[in-house]
Amino acid sequence: MIDAHCHLDAEGQLFELLTVNSIPATINCQTTKEWLTNKQLVSHFPFLSLSAGIHPWDADQMSFSDFLPILEEASIIGEIGMDNEWTSVPLTIQEIIFRKQLAFASEQNKPVILHTKGMEKKIAHIIQEYPNTYLVHWYSSLDYLDNYLGLDTYFTVGPSLMTDPAVQQVIRRVPLDRLLFESDGLEALAWAKEVTKDDVDYLMMQQENLEQFALLKGISYKELVSQLKMNYSQWINKKERN
Repeated sequence: MIDAHCHLDAEGQLFELLTVNSIPATINCQTTKEWLTNKQLVSHFPFLSLSAGIHPWDADQMSFSDFLPILEEASIIGEIGMDNEWTSVPLTIQEIIFRKQLAFASEQNKPVILHTKGMEKKIAHIIQEYPNTYLVHWYSSLDYLDNYLGLDTYFTVGPSLMTDPAVQQVIRRVPLDRLLFESDGLEALAWAKEVTKDDVDYLMMQQENLEQFALLKGISYKELVSQLKMNYSQWINKKERN
């Protein structure tokens, strides 16, 4: 099992699950405090990686220059992007911050994790101006998938794959060697499964999701797990090769 994109909870439950079960993961950091805390946490666990970026929800609260030292230290930039559904931050402000981070990542050859909620078409257009390797996190739109398939992109399968036709479309249409698997964190799993966070059984839910993933892709569970390991290694190593 691999968690290609997740957010740690304040109680440390997910971090304990990842470390006790030796689950490779990329942990998102969207504030300086998160970066410093998580950097310390993962220092003794080489199978854990960090990403960092100004999230579109925070685009009106954080400046690019203030966050630049973290971006310079991070190997993976993200999650960054634009969102017109789950935040009231003006899109003009989101786009300014987004473009600054894209330009930095492209210049520094650092791969990027994208947040695209409601802005799938525009983001697919924007990133063509900034050549790079991209990971489209939890793509959940029935439209514009072809715009991304023509670029150097990976896709994570989000935890709503049991019920979301858009996520199921990603599984069916994206080539297997460009797919990864994520939880997005315990709160996201709770949301996707329509339970409280206290009722989340991370290992069981992720196992069930992987089994459904394999079924939708029309391959064996063993084949899927093996391929996801290779894909994650290839994605993670982008930051070393770039």
